[in-house]
Amino acid sequence: MSSRSRVAVRRRSLRSRRISGSPSHVPSVVARSAAQPKMIYPLVRELAATGAPIWGRVAVTCRVLKVAKQPFYRWLRQPVSDRDWDEAQLINAAIDVHRDDPVFGYRFIADELADLGFEASERRVWRVCSQQAIWSVFAKKKGGKSRKAGPPVHDDLVRRRRPEPVVVDRHY
Repeated sequence: MSSRSRVAVRRRSLRSRRISGSPSHVPSVVARSAAQPKMIYPLVRELAATGAPIWGRVAVTCRVLKVAKQPFYRWLRQPVSDRDWDEAQLINAAIDVHRDDPVFGYRFIADELADLGFEASERRVWRVCSQQAIWSVFAKKKGGKSRKAGPPVHDDLVRRRRPEPVVVDRHY
């Protein structure tokens, strides 16, 4: 093996070790959050915009944070996706419909949204209403048998005498 090939192999191994290892100056939370690209791309933009040409800094920052460059540039072109935009419009419309008539629940809101021109199933409207805590004024009672008993509803007309609980004080 020639000295050039040994140097090339050594460079490759160092490069792969540098890329795969988590650097000490990057918190482990940031290194693990690469699975959530929408949350990490603003961080890449902030770290890369420190005065030098952005394309060089982006490459280094993406390599350190273990994020691909191409999706970052795609996100940079359009930070809010069409799906998120449509979801935000649906949420705003559902809140407006609920504000007009807070008595009805998600089924009525789904009908009103269909009349307004939104294409959304009842299931999607239910999910949006649940996430945004849009409930009917007349909601179902929560819980079942696990609720605590409240105060007595009326006076004790029979005048029952309940015995006092016996407290046994034994010393052994």
